Amino acid sequence: MFRRAPSHGARRRFSILWIAVLVLLIAAYLTYRFWIHSQIQQEMAAIHEAGHPATLEELDAWYEEPPLGENAADVFAVAFEYYRYANDDDEVPFVGKRQRPPDGKPLPDAARERSVQYLADNAQALKYLHEASKIDKCRWPIDLTRGPNTELPHLARVRQGARLVALEALVRADAGDADGAIESVEAVSGVARSLAREPNLISQLVHAACLEIAVKATEQVLDCAPALSDEQLARLDALLVQPEDSFSLAVGLVGERCMLAEVLRTDAVSYVNGEPALGAVGVLRRFVFGPLGLRDLEVLYVLRSCREPVRLAQGPLSGRLGGDSLDLVEIPSILVFVAGSVAHLPRAFDRESETIARFRTARAAVAIERYTLSHGARPASLAELPPEFVSAPLDDPFASGAPLQFGPPDPASGLPSDAYIVYSVGLNRRDEGGIGLDKDGDLVEVDIPFIVVHPLR
Repeated sequence: MFRRAPSHGARRRFSILWIAVLVLLIAAYLTYRFWIHSQIQQEMAAIHEAGHPATLEELDAWYEEPPLGENAADVFAVAFEYYRYANDDDEVPFVGKRQRPPDGKPLPDAARERSVQYLADNAQALKYLHEASKIDKCRWPIDLTRGPNTELPHLARVRQGARLVALEALVRADAGDADGAIESVEAVSGVARSLAREPNLISQLVHAACLEIAVKATEQVLDCAPALSDEQLARLDALLVQPEDSFSLAVGLVGERCMLAEVLRTDAVSYVNGEPALGAVGVLRRFVFGPLGLRDLEVLYVLRSCREPVRLAQGPLSGRLGGDSLDLVEIPSILVFVAGSVAHLPRAFDRESETIARFRTARAAVAIERYTLSHGARPASLAELPPEFVSAPLDDPFASGAPLQFGPPDPASGLPSDAYIVYSVGLNRRDEGGIGLDKDGDLVEVDIPFIVVHPLR
């Protein structure tokens, strides 16, 4: 039996059907690409309307260069040239492994002598660090147009500079020079401030680390210095409240958004010897993600995912502490690169909350010292502190508005009975007493504590 060949009319109708399907597919594809493009343009317009950069070139221009002679980075560069590293600095607190004894005793003689010599070796560096720390404006010489390939050699030097000045604070306090010690703490804060406007999330993490060095230096000053006057304590309080008014996290997130979007616009998702590398993933992105419009969709979802974090970081501090208020956009499962790229954003808010918690514990301790100086006894609780001693809230960022914890340390800690501790419950939100002992019997932080171990003044 012979099969009848399709008629000419049937073949014509079949061809028209396939052409129609092809035209519809092309129209759908073009509509889809146009929609993605328009959505990206809307996101970019909203970013510009907020006064923020949306590209790496705009980001680099947004990181303003101060007028000639007003850039702290120029003076810091001189300080770093004079910095003298030592191979045997393990006995030196802050810059080495040595820690001040937790029982409030003075530094051991060997550590004190080595610290004094270390500071003498770096006298010129300290001179310029103090000078630079008093300059408000700073732009480090970095090229942000290179995106994730931007070199940041200054970050390690800034952190080392903060440690050097913190060591100076400890040595001055140990010698009874309270005014000099407070001046050094102020300089540590100034060193940290040099990174406050740098639109890079890594830079802001180092900024937070340097601020915490300032808190640790404050702890050393309260322990070692002779009885501080109310005026001196007020200087410390004014210094410690500054991070409450900082929008440095927002600055870092703005930069992170630009860099993530730029990375996902390209085929390369890795770098070799500082240059973009295509690799197998890059081939996939170029020949599959690109033609299918998935790469543009990635950029769109990165911009959307960063919208809420940036908004939250610019808002009231109380609205973002503890990280509970951050709601990220739901990302389609196919956009695995986007999900991996933004997964770290909530941790940035946790890190900010930890820094603020450390500053609040320090401010609470300063307020307790002022109260003790005024009343001759410590308060029974933080609620007894009068408004004139509390310049900003002392709520625990991780306790939903509850106050910080305050009281004597656990007797098992080995700290003096007249010591006291102020602490935040920390990221795990469990009250573990602030401090504890490790398996070797050494004192360790289990929450976010600030310990004052000097005798009652």
